[in-house]
Amino acid sequence: MTKKTIFMFTFCLAALTAKAVNPCQDADTLIQQIPVSEQEMLKPLTPTYLRNVTEAANWGRNWFIDIKGGASSFLGSPLGCEDVFGRTEPVFQVGIGKWFTPAIGARVVGQGFTFKDCSIRTAKYQAFHADFLYNLGHYLPASSSDGMARWDVVPYVGIGLMHYASPWSLDEEECMCRTTRYPFNFSYGLQTRYRLARRLHLTAELGGISTFGSFDGKGNKNRIGDHLLSLSAGISVTLGKVGWKRIIDAKPYIIQNDWLINYSHKLIRKNHHLILQHEVDQQTIDELRKILEIEGLLDKYRKVFDESRQKQSKEYKRNSYGGLQSLRARLKNRQWDGHSELPDSTWNATSGKMDATDDMNDNTDINSFNDYINSLLEGKLAVGAPIYFFFHIGTSNLTDESQLVNLDEIARIAKKYDLHICVEGAADSATGTPEGNDRLSTNRSKYIGQQLLDRGVIASHIKVSSLGGVDEDVSDVASRRTKVTLYLK
Repeated sequence: MTKKTIFMFTFCLAALTAKAVNPCQDADTLIQQIPVSEQEMLKPLTPTYLRNVTEAANWGRNWFIDIKGGASSFLGSPLGCEDVFGRTEPVFQVGIGKWFTPAIGARVVGQGFTFKDCSIRTAKYQAFHADFLYNLGHYLPASSSDGMARWDVVPYVGIGLMHYASPWSLDEEECMCRTTRYPFNFSYGLQTRYRLARRLHLTAELGGISTFGSFDGKGNKNRIGDHLLSLSAGISVTLGKVGWKRIIDAKPYIIQNDWLINYSHKLIRKNHHLILQHEVDQQTIDELRKILEIEGLLDKYRKVFDESRQKQSKEYKRNSYGGLQSLRARLKNRQWDGHSELPDSTWNATSGKMDATDDMNDNTDINSFNDYINSLLEGKLAVGAPIYFFFHIGTSNLTDESQLVNLDEIARIAKKYDLHICVEGAADSATGTPEGNDRLSTNRSKYIGQQLLDRGVIASHIKVSSLGGVDEDVSDVASRRTKVTLYLK
């Protein structure tokens, strides 16, 4: 019977031990290797923007002023005896407009100077027209984060009026006279723009204005027959707010959200399964204890149960609250110089209790104790044991908000005894990139530092640092932490 019992106990214990060290745990330790696809889905998404989709501009955004200079040529009916170059005169053009979307805009333009009509007479004119603009450059890839392309190609059409004043001449009665006309006109052309800076474009434009044939005094007044073609270049300055609010593509976030919901359900089911399995394992251990107790072998194999429990406890660093509890007693001897006779009582680092001076002389080397006190006073040794705060993977969120109670006590003692605090963040090197771990450990230490500031600790008494990714702990979970240590200076 005894042999059967021992054999059954050994077999069950071996099975439990093998299960306990199985690396395929479904926990936040990353002992289990998550596939690459799952790692990508668990990372925060980088926003992507819909192509050619932006918010419409309000009235304070994307106004512009164009200033151009160039040359214009008159093409009329009759054409006249001069060639194109003989009919070419300088032209000046000013316009103001607004882009309502990256593709659609409008402007009002005024242009003029002089031109040579069909009789090769030089006359003055002014033309005013309102144009509809359509930017083909909207379909080119945006070269900036605000949705603006480097090149714009803008065809336009519009309508307006022209003012013509003919040169002075003698009429039939040999009196000096001149003719003034205000005909209706159509405008059209092509403009290109190159973005030199955020608010400045270099522009070039080939445009035309067509009106009735009688514009210059000769031709059919009921038909379109006179034209002014111009080629000009200049600058365009944007006023008000510049650029466009691009629309973020929500599809990747929807996909990730659906995946995370399914993933959380999967983890809930697996966690429920592990809870049930744990209950079965615990029942098995209880039965084994009963069998060993009946056979009188419990004391002999008690060590095996203790070792199994110790293995489970090594996953996390454990906080030693004895350091905080004894801090007040240690600080009673803060002003001791390390050489004169000790005060009435001192701290026994071995027993964790206050001992009388005479008793300490009997059990502790006075020189070592002096060195210890001097190191404390000089800030070389920490006061008490460090306190650890643990975080969820990839975040600066505590695994348990109840840990903040420790910060309340740390802040109270630090303020009462004017202590200095060292906050040291870390991340587990088993996951993430070195750059990401550096950023994550910094965020964790800053979070704890800010919590201490919120609790009234002086900023100059808080030193915040980070280690980046570490692997010094038995479990990766224990590496996702921030360590808080107290010093006298």
